[in-house]
Amino acid sequence: MTKNTFYDLLKEAGCLVDTNDSRSILFISEPVLFRRDLSLKIRSDPQYPQNLDEFFEGMNSYLQDVDIFRKFLLPATLSSHLMDNRRTSVLESAVKTLLNIDIIQPTLITYLLERLPEFYDELENDNSSSCTARLILHQLRWSEYIVEPQALTGKLIEVIQITPTVIQHEIITSLPDIVNDSEHKPIVVYLKELMHENIELTVPILDALSNLTLHSESLEDVREAVLDRLESAELDDLAVIIKFLLQTVKPHNIDVVILGIRDKLDFGSLGKSAIPNITRKVKHSPEALILESIKLGLQFHKFVCDAWIKSIAALQTKPAHKIIDVLVLFILHSMTSTKKKAEKTLRTKISNGLITSSLLQESVLHHSHGLASYWNTILSIAESLLRSSQQHSVVIPCSSALYISAFKTSDAYYRQEIIGSLYISLTMFLFCYIHTVEMDVALDILLHLAQNDVDNLAVYDVFIKGILDYLDNLTLPQIRSLFNIFSLLSLTASNRNEINSSLWSEIHIVIRKQLSNPREKYKKIGVIASLAAVNVMASTELCAEDQNGAGSSSTQREITIDDAHRHPHIRQGIQLIEMGIQNCQEYPTCLALVYDELAFMLEHGDLDKRMQLYISESITGDFIERYVADVELIDTRIEKDAHRTEITLKPQTWMNLDGEEASIAINFYSFICDNDGYNKKKYLLTLCALFNLLQSSEKLSNNGNLEGIDALVGCGLVLFDGTADFEELTKDLETHDLQSACDIIYYAINWCRELLNVFSTVPEASIHQKTVQRLKNILTLESALEKLIKQASSYTPMEFYLTLPMAGFKGSTSRPLTIGSSAINSTPQSPDSDDDSDTETKAVTKEKSQPSIIFDSVDALRSHMRGLNINVLGVLNMNEEHGDGEDKLDYPELIYIFKDLNEKLNNKIVPIPVNPFGKKKSDVKGSLHSATMLSRISASDLMKQVIQNLPNILQRLESLYEDIQLHDTQAGRVQKESKTVVECTSLIMDIIFKLVSWPEIQNPEQRDILESLVKVFAARINVEETRNDAFDVNVCEAFKYLANFSNNIPDATTAVVLYNALKRVMVLSDNDEKLKVAAHDVVKRFLATDWFDWRDVKKSIMFLVEQDIELNEDPLQALHTYVNEVLPQFYEENRLDEHPLLRDETILFYYEAMINQAVNALHLLQTTDDQNEENDDVLGKTEKLVKVFERITSFIKSKDKKELFSILLRTGRAFIEQFTMHSIPYFTDVFKFHHHKVVAILKTFQTCTRTLQTICSHVKVLKDVGLSKYVPRLKQAMETVIFQVKMLLTENNAPADAFFLGALKHRDIRGAEVSSQIPRDISSESEIEDDEDEEKITTRAPIKRKRTQLKANTRVTKQRKRTVNEDQVIRTTSQVPTTDEDDDEGENQEMEVDLNTTEEESDDDQPIKQLRHGRDRGPHVSISPSPPPKNNDDDEIVDDVSLSPSPSPPPRSKTSTPPPLPKNKTLGMGRPSVNQIELTPSRKDGISEELEETLRNFGCEFIQSAGILLKLPQVAMATAQVLFQRFFYMASLKDFGVVEIGMGALFLASKVEESFTRLTYMVSVYDHLLNRARKQPTYPPIDAFSQKAYDLKNMIITGEMQILKRLGFNVHVQLPYGLMINYLRILDLEEDEKVAGRAWNYLNDGLRSNVYATYDPATIACAAIWIACRDQAIKLPPDWFLLFDTDFENVVNAAGQIRRVYYIKLDREHLPLYADEMDEWLAKHNSN
Repeated sequence: MTKNTFYDLLKEAGCLVDTNDSRSILFISEPVLFRRDLSLKIRSDPQYPQNLDEFFEGMNSYLQDVDIFRKFLLPATLSSHLMDNRRTSVLESAVKTLLNIDIIQPTLITYLLERLPEFYDELENDNSSSCTARLILHQLRWSEYIVEPQALTGKLIEVIQITPTVIQHEIITSLPDIVNDSEHKPIVVYLKELMHENIELTVPILDALSNLTLHSESLEDVREAVLDRLESAELDDLAVIIKFLLQTVKPHNIDVVILGIRDKLDFGSLGKSAIPNITRKVKHSPEALILESIKLGLQFHKFVCDAWIKSIAALQTKPAHKIIDVLVLFILHSMTSTKKKAEKTLRTKISNGLITSSLLQESVLHHSHGLASYWNTILSIAESLLRSSQQHSVVIPCSSALYISAFKTSDAYYRQEIIGSLYISLTMFLFCYIHTVEMDVALDILLHLAQNDVDNLAVYDVFIKGILDYLDNLTLPQIRSLFNIFSLLSLTASNRNEINSSLWSEIHIVIRKQLSNPREKYKKIGVIASLAAVNVMASTELCAEDQNGAGSSSTQREITIDDAHRHPHIRQGIQLIEMGIQNCQEYPTCLALVYDELAFMLEHGDLDKRMQLYISESITGDFIERYVADVELIDTRIEKDAHRTEITLKPQTWMNLDGEEASIAINFYSFICDNDGYNKKKYLLTLCALFNLLQSSEKLSNNGNLEGIDALVGCGLVLFDGTADFEELTKDLETHDLQSACDIIYYAINWCRELLNVFSTVPEASIHQKTVQRLKNILTLESALEKLIKQASSYTPMEFYLTLPMAGFKGSTSRPLTIGSSAINSTPQSPDSDDDSDTETKAVTKEKSQPSIIFDSVDALRSHMRGLNINVLGVLNMNEEHGDGEDKLDYPELIYIFKDLNEKLNNKIVPIPVNPFGKKKSDVKGSLHSATMLSRISASDLMKQVIQNLPNILQRLESLYEDIQLHDTQAGRVQKESKTVVECTSLIMDIIFKLVSWPEIQNPEQRDILESLVKVFAARINVEETRNDAFDVNVCEAFKYLANFSNNIPDATTAVVLYNALKRVMVLSDNDEKLKVAAHDVVKRFLATDWFDWRDVKKSIMFLVEQDIELNEDPLQALHTYVNEVLPQFYEENRLDEHPLLRDETILFYYEAMINQAVNALHLLQTTDDQNEENDDVLGKTEKLVKVFERITSFIKSKDKKELFSILLRTGRAFIEQFTMHSIPYFTDVFKFHHHKVVAILKTFQTCTRTLQTICSHVKVLKDVGLSKYVPRLKQAMETVIFQVKMLLTENNAPADAFFLGALKHRDIRGAEVSSQIPRDISSESEIEDDEDEEKITTRAPIKRKRTQLKANTRVTKQRKRTVNEDQVIRTTSQVPTTDEDDDEGENQEMEVDLNTTEEESDDDQPIKQLRHGRDRGPHVSISPSPPPKNNDDDEIVDDVSLSPSPSPPPRSKTSTPPPLPKNKTLGMGRPSVNQIELTPSRKDGISEELEETLRNFGCEFIQSAGILLKLPQVAMATAQVLFQRFFYMASLKDFGVVEIGMGALFLASKVEESFTRLTYMVSVYDHLLNRARKQPTYPPIDAFSQKAYDLKNMIITGEMQILKRLGFNVHVQLPYGLMINYLRILDLEEDEKVAGRAWNYLNDGLRSNVYATYDPATIACAAIWIACRDQAIKLPPDWFLLFDTDFENVVNAAGQIRRVYYIKLDREHLPLYADEMDEWLAKHNSN
């Protein structure tokens, strides 16, 4: 190649193009020097600037070769001899270096841009950054400067217009990095036009615009265009569009943008279409990029997060919630700053039914690729919802949906995390023996995964196996779920090895171990586990997979029992069943459990037909032989025994419904009287369970027909002869015979109850009539058993005796099962429930003993009888048609059925409060059968079954209502013959209330149940078909139907239940406004009824009164009527016909209801403000509410009853808080235009708070702990009133003198001054002042304050006295001490507001009295229109005192001491007297004031240093320093050294502040500090056993005892830190870190002075604030100190004392630190 000028100049300047390295250009000089040399060579040429043309021609010709051109674009290399000071030899490219030369840059840029189109093909096929086109654009990026920016912009636009789309995309993306900031505007204008012209370039244009400076107008246009295109945008472009929208949004249009994104970004279709490319990483999938863009937008602006949360929170309907809302909540939850808000919003939405489990499931399942980075967040949300499932059952489906969906779609790591989380949820509570809903939900989730995704779950079986360690703590239903999981994992997973997998081997070992255990508890576990495995291995699906041994012909011929033994799975299942039966032969309760479990498996499972055949033939085949007896043989036995005189209890056939046609009977007499104890239990405890298995087998084999066993329903029962005189018979029976008679009757009842379970649903009329008769038989038998129990005084069924097998004996012995206290006092524990108190089997010496449990009635036994199935409700069906006479259900039978149904509803759908720190009681109390039966049915299934039978129940209710009207039973006056009618009605009302009150009925997942329930009620009043009616119409009809029963309700209890049901229906309605009027009529009718049984509902009266007020058209007027008309009339007449429930015994509930409604009404005014209601109306309502509250407080005060005081103190605080939080800020906004109304309201409110203040003082006199606990929080609520009123005036520019603080004396309820508040030992002068101060009068004229002397803890401050016209002043009590200590020393505050005083009033016309500030005085706030004259004395103090640093310390003066206190008094309450300050004990002993101050400072510094090394809290160090300072006002430094007293003070303070430290540590620290102060070696540390260590320990103990002795054990210290923070908040300085930090430091440093011992905390806090503000040149408001009840002179003096600390010089090495050193010091200096 021919060399040219371009080549030669580069070489001369230090750039070698032709080098051995063909890939890069070599610089033999530094690039900076190269640019300088090249520029000089060009400029120094005589032909400059014409030589540039030659230079560029040479460049053009030289760079025509693409390889050379790329070489110039790639990074260059630096010569090796220049590498001394460089880490790398790689430099910028040669082109980039040339672009930094100003004379070359413009032409070179044009050259580069013009060559871009040459590389179009390469750019299309190469996505790497080394593509030539991208290398060219890279040269133009991030230039140090642009010579001609406008020309560059024009050239870029020109190139964009003529280049293909691919190059346009690259150029537009690079624009923000190329152009100058000054050129952003023309670029933006062009890009906007281009975006409208070419939609394909939307994404790169938005990407560029996101990084360019845009004007608001431009942004709006672009944003609107982008939102319009969002719906039709390409999937890959959505991420960039979302990012642009969220990062360029402004607060004023964020709502529009969020709404647009939510409406046009359809994640529902996106999730189905967005299947990422296999080669693309999940994190780069379109969904992931979109979610990442949303997250970046949320992080970019905080207001975007807040706006999006608000937009989601504002959604009110379920259809309005979309997948994007759920995904955004996931994103917000993953961000630390918004995690709590997102979690709260999500939980609220779920609780309200707006976000459903299906929506969560769809969000996770269909968008798993986008959520790949959020599995931790989803797991955290799922865990949170699972933890809250105990309190909110509605979140359970959502929690389960998140766990299940996340497990299905996440990777192996997060699946392990999910299973681990569920494992922890289970074992965390099992370890503490606590049973919670969370455990049940966790097991249900694992079971669902095992049923639907067993292969993936099997990988983590090691976690689930860990639950076996806690098997003892699980309930039987939980054990059933657990072993269902194990069985599915071990037997159905695809990676199993037949049925011999390792997991199955372990489970099989557990089963055998549990079954062989002699304790019934563990045998039951073994039974549940073995049959769970049978249910899986003998299932139709699993058995169909393997036909080995069964033969293919078995499907074509009749199946025999041999076929069951041939199949390996069924054969092993049979072995498990036989093993369970064999191990339970001597445990009838466990054997009954086997039969019941098998019956459920047959009826509800999917067992193979061969297994069904085996169970039917092998297990149920001997039922007839064992239990059914021939009638002829029984008659022979009865006839034979009738003549045997030695038998007291003789057999007799009872309740033979088949009459003479009967051929069989159940011989209970023989079971009891002809067998020993073991055989009795074996026969009777398994009878019902085996019959349950028999009927299940019969149904399965005969397609639900029970013809093969229907003879049992009517057969007779062989009991005992009691036909002659039952009562006489029972008297003649011995104890043994009585027990036998009870057993016969008890188990006959169980048999009849099982017959009800089996035959209640049979539609045949004859069977139905017999079923009704059996129900009547149950009542008859229970009546007989009741008489027997009373005669026997106690009865315990056989299952309550624990059977213990005896080695070497054929039979067995029994001992009573201890299960708890007497059934008289509490429901006994079922013998079938888990017995945690079982111990190892021991020898039994007695065959029988008296059981520890006593059943005194059938009611106590009923919960332990055989459980009734929900199908028993079938006896209500067709009874009206087929029943007549004896076959018709009467009231007792209905009561029996409805009581049982109520118990089921209580156990399944009524939420049970659980103590989170204790063991939850069993959900189902009673027999094992009842517990098992209810545990297998879910709450929703129970609701569905009850709703199916609800029409029959309502039919009974309507019939009962007619009977009530015939009996004329009303208002609780129930006649004896009507009691059963009323009881039955009450039970049905309870059932209705429980149905509508089911917590999950509002869950969207249960919407069908809600609609069907409402439809049943509506159908009773609307005969026509209601299938097509809208839901709200059905709700109104249902409400109307139930409300009709309120017209003649029999008793008050039922009335309250009915109204609660009506209120619940209102809640279920989508529009409850329509039902309010009817509900108000009902509650008004109930309150106007003179109930005879009002005492039964006394606690519900408050609720009814609240409802009467709340549902009124004008609640405020209703409340006003109650307070101003009803109550006064009641106190006058003592009885009101219109309000018969208002009595002396119920007046408390009326008062509480009225106060609660006043609080609610005040809260509701906030919503009316938001609706722009007229200010006059709002103020009028507020005024009426305040007057109502004032009237209530006046009534309560006048009655002087502790019960009323308790209500007012407890509920009055809520009213004050609502008034303070809402009303006063509202007054602030409207004060300028409505100040007269505001003042009137405040005046009334002041009366309320003053009454409350009086009651609080009266409570102190009463010394009632129950009342006094409400006082501190009430006073704290009143405290804020003063500051809120102050803010009101400040924001409305009221005059400075319009607000001042005064004081109120503590008085009791009768107005007398509280004796505990009167200072003792006061002088006669003080007594005179008390008499003069009896009436509080304020004055506007300034007077000088007089210093008075009080004892110990009293302090004197200067007060400004003002006078006002008493008629024009309102006072509001506030701010009283909130602790007992402060209450003793504090005062009541009174706020005086006077906005009506005129300037014409003369101060001389008002009486002026001296105000004394003693223990009965407090701050007093007054508001008046004109400021008082300034006090010149105060101004002089401010002007004369300077707190700025100076070279010499400020002089000490008399004014630096605090106000004088009574002389010659000890340090009674923490502050010394004047004499003690001016002449301390140390000064009396000749120690100079300067030395004393220095030693005090040094001692405090030592305490602070030691506390820091000991890691004690600051409050302990501060307390120690205050005690140290106080001590030396009582003792001399000559007698006690600062070291021992300092150590003692710190040791004592660590105990006082509950941060105790060991003596050894304190000794080591103080020895270290002493050595350092004396400049002695600090290493090695002191030996803890040395004499020096013992001496220091003795000094600490001695110092502590001396402090306690000298201070009289008064070690209470009140620090000013909290006060200072409050004062800064009031002064609006809390956010000023410099002021707050300086003030805090001044408080810390002030501990070294005597200020804490001589001034009160308020003065110290004000002093610190004052100094800090002066340091920062911040001007405080005039008279600001008066707001905090301090005197400015004291504040200035305290400030001076604090500042003196900085000028004290310490000679640590030579100071006398011990008493003996002080003697030497004094002797030495006195001699000098």
